[in-house]
Amino acid sequence: MKKIFLIFLLGVSFSFAEINEYVSDVYFANGIDTPRKIADESKRKIAKKFKLSHPDSYKYVANWKVSYNHTQGMGIDLYVAMLQKKNRGQE
Repeated sequence: MKKIFLIFLLGVSFSFAEINEYVSDVYFANGIDTPRKIADESKRKIAKKFKLSHPDSYKYVANWKVSYNHTQGMGIDLYVAMLQKKNRGQE
């Protein structure tokens, strides 16, 4: 009886699941040596400017998020960026 009830609950929960293919999430990736607070502020500014310049498209964005790239210090971040640029296209 418990198995039947569990299968029923799963079926009901999937029937109410909705996927809206017209709505997106936007992820802002910060640059080198950017503190988290500055990255969050930049995301807010970009979202605000996008809303003003593209109001029709803005309504199709569900979430604005920061994909934060932690810094290891300016020197190490620049070194990693140079390695990535050097190795680009060799994969």
